[in-house]
Parts: sequence; C-alpha cells; structure tokens
Amino acid sequence: MEKKVNFGAVFLVAIALSIACSIALSFVISFIVMFTQSSVTDISSSEVFIYTSAILPQICFLGIYLYVRHRYGSFAPVFSKNKEFKWYIFVPIIVVLAIITLLGSLNFAHLIEYLLSKVATPKSISLAVDNVPTLIMSTLFMCLLPAVVEELLFRGVMFGSLRQRFNLPMSVFLSALAFALMHMSMFSFVHQFLLGIILALLVYYTGSLVFGMVFHFINNFSVILIEYIYSASFPLLIEDYSASNIFIILGLLLVAILVLTLFFLTIRKRRKETPLMKPQKGGNGLVLVSFILAVMLNILFTFIA
Repeated sequence: MEKKVNFGAVFLVAIALSIACSIALSFVISFIVMFTQSSVTDISSSEVFIYTSAILPQICFLGIYLYVRHRYGSFAPVFSKNKEFKWYIFVPIIVVLAIITLLGSLNFAHLIEYLLSKVATPKSISLAVDNVPTLIMSTLFMCLLPAVVEELLFRGVMFGSLRQRFNLPMSVFLSALAFALMHMSMFSFVHQFLLGIILALLVYYTGSLVFGMVFHFINNFSVILIEYIYSASFPLLIEDYSASNIFIILGLLLVAILVLTLFFLTIRKRRKETPLMKPQKGGNGLVLVSFILAVMLNILFTFIA
C-alpha cells in the first residue's frame, strides 16, 4: 500500500513556517528602526519589504513540496497526460475563464471587504503599481511565483493527499479552506476560498497542475494589471452598495458560477482516471486533529498580528 501523507501535518508545518517568516521580518524591522531614522511604516510599506514578505513563504512552500515529493512521490502531474486537453486549445480557454471569474467575483469580494470593514480594520499593506518596473516585479513575485508554488503545494500535495483519504467534496472543501486560511486575511477569505474550490476541481478533472497554475496566475495578474491601468478607480468596480447594486453584484457572481459549472460539466466527460480519483479509506483521525491545530494556530496569529 502506498504511503499516505498527513494533510493536516503538512498544513500545520506550512502555517508554522509562514508565521516564522512574519516574526523574523518583524525582528528585522525592529532592528532597522533601532539603528536608522526610518519608521516602522516607512520600512513595512517599502517595495523591498513587500517583495521579501511575499517571497519568503513561497520558498518555504516550495521546500515542503520538494520534501513531500522526494519522500512520498507526486500526487498530481504538472502536465496533463490526457490528450483530450491540448494545451494550445485549453490554455486560452482557461485564461478567458479566469477573466470571467474575476469580473464576476471582484465586486462580490469588495462587498465582503466593505461589510467586514464595519467591524474590523484591514491590516494589509498594498503596493502602488504605478510604473513599469513595479509592474514587472509584481508580476514575477506576486503573480507568477505564488501561482506556481502554491499550486504545487495546495493542489499538488494537500489536495492530492486528501484524495488518498476522503471523497471529492470533502477533499475540495478542506483544500480550499486551507488555501483561504493560509492567506491570513479575513477580508480576502471568501474570495480565496472560492478560488481554492475552482482550482481543486480544475486539477481534479484535468489531472494536471499546469492549468491550475495558469488560472491562478491570470487571477493574480489581472488584479495587478487593473491597478496599473486604472490607478484611480476601476470603471467596473461598484462602490455604491445600494439594494439594486447588490442585486447586480450577485447577478455577476451567478453568471460566473454558471459559466464555471458549464465548463466543469463539459470537461468532466473528457476526464481520464488519475491517482486523484482513487481514494483509500482509514487513518483520518490524526489528519483532522493536525488540521484543527493548524487552523487554531492560524486564527490566533491572524487576530493578534
């Protein structure tokens, strides 16, 4: 019988390393403030700090993926072995689908952030993408790198290990929950959770991580590109949350969901059996205990950081 990976333990290690990176960067900021005239705000809002805080967790995630792959093997291939999914046809479809999904969910995500801002204050530090060098650096370190590394870890390792033990709905739910929690932001939780569901289903039905990477990259890059082009205000962004506008927002979200549903129903007929479709039963207790511990650690750090 093949070795099973403890999804909860992997998630716990990923959370712990992310927190360790944040704490280490906090110490670095404190050290710089002590010996320079800079303020905490100046340092934490600098491009160097923002890019470093984005890269360090990805290095940790890549290390986890390489360790698990070396010890347990690969759960989901990077490239699809299903000849039905020709890359030169399927990649453009994924790009269009990602854009439709973003346009359908963007206003909904902002609505959730608006509602949450009534009871809490966002802590995230944004980077002004107002010039070409910043656009290029942001594309590399905040779009491409996370798209590749996070798909390797969350869909390649976590979703793959969940499929060893659980049925498809539970595997998709837990992997999407882990993906959303890893971002450690209550303001982006709903958007990241929905994105995690889409990416898990995409990998499951295509048997390939590369299509998830493309979708993930387009989702990240579109946000950066919108900020670069429309630095003042995105014309399609609804900021007046009247009753009629909320119905429009929900309607756009429904259209995106319908398009995604039609897409998955279509490719479902063309899927071929992969290791992701053969779950084995047993040994789930320790996985859930580890996962609960990771969730508790994540929530604790999110609210006290």
